[in-house]
Amino acid sequence: MSEEQRPRLRDLFRPRAAAPDRPAATATDEAVPVGLRITAAYAWRLLLIAAAVAGIIWLVIELKLLVIPLMVGILITALLWPAMQWMLRHRFPRWLAVTLALIGTLTIVSLLFWLVIWQVRAQLPDVQERSSAAIEEFRQFLLTGPLHLSETQIQGYIDQGLQIINEQTQALLNGALAVGTTAAHVVTGAVLSLFILICLLADGRGIWKWTLRLFPRAARPAADAAASNGFATIVNYARTQLLVAA
Repeated sequence: MSEEQRPRLRDLFRPRAAAPDRPAATATDEAVPVGLRITAAYAWRLLLIAAAVAGIIWLVIELKLLVIPLMVGILITALLWPAMQWMLRHRFPRWLAVTLALIGTLTIVSLLFWLVIWQVRAQLPDVQERSSAAIEEFRQFLLTGPLHLSETQIQGYIDQGLQIINEQTQALLNGALAVGTTAAHVVTGAVLSLFILICLLADGRGIWKWTLRLFPRAARPAADAAASNGFATIVNYARTQLLVAA
């Protein structure tokens, strides 16, 4: 053996390359049927998607005081968008178009509320008369019907009902407070919806361009096209609902 072929001491301590044997994980994977491997791959991906959807739903529920007014503002914007486009095509200043759109919307909503209140007030005497007649008819049924109750028994049942109501006063107060909290949330949501509506009508395209920057650069064209098609769908939906309501 020559001097070059003789192993030296430092060569014995050098790390050697691993043998080109198959890893144990690969051998184990090949032992699993192909159908089961594909099913497992789909399963963990579906579980990941379900977890992401659940997280989004939880976030929407937690931020409902902001998400719901945002959705309402977008829907009303889609409803007013054809009128806004018409005014902008006829060279209306944008601030004037926004003002006219808001004033027109508030006027229409106020007229609808006035119409409902007027109808209720006009029919209230008739409703009261019919309610009194129905109560008297029910009372006569209790007196002369198969139950054969007396005036004393009827009054006793009424007293028991009033006593139950008095005992549940705290629950009624809690319910009233809950209704008051809900009313405050409704007012807050209405103010937020109005603010979002004004912003979207004034510079909705600019807001969307800023939002589009949050997407990866390669995904921006697809996101922009999807948003444009989605908004057009919302506009058509709002127009159809308006025609149906009319």
